[in-house]
Formats: sequence, structure tokens, C-alpha cells
Amino acid sequence: MKKTILFFLALGALTINGQQCFDYTQYGTTQLQVMIDTTPAGNTVVQQGDIALVRLDSTAMISGITSNEMIYYGFPGLGFDISTFSSPCKKITITGALFGLFVDGDSINNPLGGGAEFAVNGSNYIVHRDTSYNYTIEGDFNTFHFSSTNSIESLCLEACEPTTNCFDFTRYSATQLSQLVWTTPVDNTIVQQGDIALIRIDSSVTNIDIIDTINNGMGYFGFPGLAFDVSSFPSSCKKVSFGGSAYGLIVDNDSITTYPFANANFTATYDTTGLYTLEGDFDVFHFYSTNVINNLCIEACDSTTGIVNHKNVSISIYPNPVTDILTINTPYQEYTSLYIIGMDGRIVRQENSTNSIDVTDLANGVYELMLTNNSGSVNHVTFVKK
Repeated sequence: MKKTILFFLALGALTINGQQCFDYTQYGTTQLQVMIDTTPAGNTVVQQGDIALVRLDSTAMISGITSNEMIYYGFPGLGFDISTFSSPCKKITITGALFGLFVDGDSINNPLGGGAEFAVNGSNYIVHRDTSYNYTIEGDFNTFHFSSTNSIESLCLEACEPTTNCFDFTRYSATQLSQLVWTTPVDNTIVQQGDIALIRIDSSVTNIDIIDTINNGMGYFGFPGLAFDVSSFPSSCKKVSFGGSAYGLIVDNDSITTYPFANANFTATYDTTGLYTLEGDFDVFHFYSTNVINNLCIEACDSTTGIVNHKNVSISIYPNPVTDILTINTPYQEYTSLYIIGMDGRIVRQENSTNSIDVTDLANGVYELMLTNNSGSVNHVTFVKK
């Protein structure tokens, strides 16, 4: 018997269109039940490729295996472990009669109405369930199982593309996202995609509208209601950009009412195309009043220059310190705006494109010069007025 069990543990998964698929037809009903009964709880019963059938407790019982389904009883009884799969982004597709999904120990059993629905767990994965209770699990996870009586018709594993650092609002319907908001406690994450988390910061959100999917956006009401948290982003210098109509931006408790804005930690700009850009070291931002936000993305910037990594642009100024005329050298063909910002974060001077600026009337002290161009790049350099 031991040799038989080892033989089945070594079986390869069935390969279909590049997917690893669990082939339960390799076993008879009695045969698989014996293998389950002789496997201690918490251990692998059989493994095919990177898909392991695991005994979770003593309740597992195989009811029948046919050419098109495997039926089993017991809660939780049996589970599947795909932790040996080499890709950090995994996609499992399961068809059958499946009830009460658990992924990495988290219960995903919150049906949100008919049609294609998503349930979301933190930053790790997305679960899609259709009206026939077929599931797709996609992201970074290792184990899953179901409750009640289940019939598995097919179970396949493949690699997926890692989540980009743009928030895809089109994954949710307005009704679904509203329900997710209402059922999430205050100060908790509602949904997270990559390093962008939508969080609930109070109970005032009254309505969510998913706007035109071409614009990949969301409209919502309530102050402040919702916020975005990017604290999990690995770089200390972040660049967040988004479009829409955002009223009363608040970043890490700093209220921004005019643009551009700059303080010791970050800058905020708004251009004529409706693009907002936050750049620097910050974690959370939100808005008040009615807001529409779309095309929300995050990337790393250079912490020493404030330039997005792929831009590699620099500017120089002279003389520094300066008493009257400050000359500016930049590789930009044309920059749209120049700002002089005091150490308190207030803008003390704004100019259009120019190669020099008279700072005679400025009080002695340290200032920051900020340049923006048509591509949305922002550059900073410090000078001393004496």
C-alpha cells in the first residue's frame, strides 16, 4: 500500500492549453478514499504537478468519481495547496457546484447579487464567482478549500500577470463596490490592488457610481468617507497621478486648496488637462465634497531630485547664493511654469517659461525653485537669497 500511495503522489498534472489541471479520473472512488483515510490531517494525499490535494481534518469523504466530476463531503475535509507553483501570481479556475470558498484561511462567502462578482481580500488576490458558482482566484495565495458538499468538474492552475500599480475601477459594479464599502468597518481596507488600497475612513459615504469604463473611474459622495492608502509601496519617493474632478485634496493631513503645493515631504500639481500629480514621501490622500477620480496610478520617483525615474532630467541655477538675478539652465525644450516656494511651503512667486528671474525683492533665506513641463515632470532645486 505504501508503494501505491507514493506512486500517486508522484503523478504529473494534466496539461491543457498550458495549464496544470488536476486529473481526478486517475483514481477510483474507493482508492482515493483509502488514500485519504491513511493520510494524517494536515498532510498531502496526492500531488499532481503543483496542485496538492491535502487532508485538512478527519471529515473528508469521497462520494464518487466519474469521468466529469469528483464529489466529496466534509467541512473542511479536503483542500488544495499550490504553494510550490513558481510564479508569485497564480490563477486557479474551478468549475462545478462549489459553496463557501476559503482562501489562505479567509472566508470568501459574501455573494453580492447576480452576475459576475468579485470578492477581495487585502492586497493578495481577487476572487471572481459567476452565477453558476464557478470560481476564478487570481493573485498571490497558497491554499483554498470549500465548505459543504462540493462537486469539482475541473480545477486548473496557471501563471497570471502581476497586478499593475494602477487601480482598475472596472473590476467592480457600482452596487458591489457600495456594498463592500458599507460592510467594511471604519479605518479598514475595502479593496486593495497592488500598492493602492481604497480604505473607509468614516461612515459618511452615501453612494458610489462607477463612471465610464473607458476612463477607468469612480464617482462617490460623502466627506471624507473614502481615502487611498499607498503606504505599502516599497519606495519612499512615490508619484501618484490621477484625473477627474477632485475637490479639497488632503494628503497626510495637509489640506491643499491651491496648486502647485509643496512642503518638506511632497509636492502637488494640477495641469490644464485635469491631471493631478502627487510626488514625494506620503502615505494617504483623500478628498471632500463630491468627487470623480479616474486613471489612478503609482510609480517610484527619485528621492534626491523628485524626478520620475525614467525621466532623468536635471536643472542648474547660478549664482547660488543669489542677490538679484537668478539664471536657470534646463534641458527642457519648454517648461510651463516656475514657482519659488518658501520653507513654510507657501508659493511666493510664480512665472511662466523664462531663463532668469529677479529675486531682489525676496527676503533673505532658503527657497525651493520648482519647474513643471508639459509632460507632467516636476523638478526641484534649492537656492539661497542673500
